[in-house]
Amino acid sequence: MTTQCRLRRTHPTRRSAAAAASLAILAVIAGGCGNTTDEPRATDGAPGPRTADIPAADIPINRSPLDTEAKASVPVPEIDAIDPQFPMSDPSRFATVVLGKVLGFADGPTFVDYEGDTEPGPDWVVMKVEPVAVLRGEEKAGDPIYVQLTLTDPDSLAKAIPPGTLALVAAQPVNPEDDKHLADPFAGVPEGRTRYIAGAPYAAIADGPSKTWYPVLGQSYDRPITDLVPADLTHLLPADMR
Repeated sequence: MTTQCRLRRTHPTRRSAAAAASLAILAVIAGGCGNTTDEPRATDGAPGPRTADIPAADIPINRSPLDTEAKASVPVPEIDAIDPQFPMSDPSRFATVVLGKVLGFADGPTFVDYEGDTEPGPDWVVMKVEPVAVLRGEEKAGDPIYVQLTLTDPDSLAKAIPPGTLALVAAQPVNPEDDKHLADPFAGVPEGRTRYIAGAPYAAIADGPSKTWYPVLGQSYDRPITDLVPADLTHLLPADMR
């Protein structure tokens, strides 16, 4: 069964139609069209105050169902509904696929405003995730990764997704060519760390032991998050999750 909690997304300013369309499409399909490389670069800002500062090892896995009202309060972009696949198809399309604990959220990059713009572009939130299992890629269990999502409100996400909640993320490094559209492309990511981006159907959150929620889509499914893991990769999961 699929349930939806979709809210109209609003923007305070108007932005470049061409650039907005390009980045919005990227946000939906990121990870499905080959790899791009994001060279680690310096940033003039540390993660925002909403990023969890608790050591990852001190955060237990949260296996409780998410709060329904808190989920409904998360504004989601106005995109067409996409039915994710259980299990996910062809993980080799992605640079990294991890199952991990959500540690927190921070404000991400903001779109550059241009004179005469008529369409709103995407804003971003950065989700910090500590992998407990690396299903693809060179990341390491216990070493947090930082993933951009096409969402706008870290506070509502932090209320809906408590620290320790499991997430399955399939992502690509951000393409540096897209930085020209952003005022602060490194926002929410510590200096020297890879900036990842995950499309709407590739950022899944465990909603208790038997449901999965997609915050960018505003959709829930009556399937455990581990059902997203292909059979040939389940041996990489912790024993109590197989």
